[in-house]
Amino acid sequence: METKGIEPYSGNLGGIQIRVTKPSLTGEELDVVKREELRRSLEDLRMRKSVSPSKDQMLQGNQNDQRSVRTKPTPAFGPVTQERPLYLPGGRRWKLSMSDYDEDQISETLVGQAEVIKGNAMGVNFKKFEKPPVGLEHLKHSEVYRAVHNLDDEPLGKVAMLPARPAMAASEIRERLRSMSPASPAMDAT
Repeated sequence: METKGIEPYSGNLGGIQIRVTKPSLTGEELDVVKREELRRSLEDLRMRKSVSPSKDQMLQGNQNDQRSVRTKPTPAFGPVTQERPLYLPGGRRWKLSMSDYDEDQISETLVGQAEVIKGNAMGVNFKKFEKPPVGLEHLKHSEVYRAVHNLDDEPLGKVAMLPARPAMAASEIRERLRSMSPASPAMDAT
């Protein structure tokens, strides 16, 4: 008995429907279909974005697994000046300003700089290398500061800062002491 092909099986096993079919396309036919789909997608791109024919040819060249050498487009207004490297603290250079940092690099950098800030809190101390403020004590010795604040005289000593008392003679001291005593002045005269 001669059969032309395997008939597809379709059956029902316990509520699950199974359908088995034979492959309809060979490997060569699949390649042709893929090429057609690629050609259609390129035409759609050309209509939407006005893809240049050179890019279209390049994409078709890549389709055939032939690696084409990409050349940089030549600028219309002469050569472009090269980007200068960025200099980071510590003399490090960042050569490619367009290089991307991904999450892993950022987290690695933050973990590397982390330290105990206060108590058990971990973090990055951004003020670690900040210089202390400049003292302004040296300005008090300038001529302008002394003129503005009337500091032309020498500073007074402790004795000079005491409140001024009138000078008293020895006789005046005796008189005061007698007036403070409980005895009356009339008894002293007799």
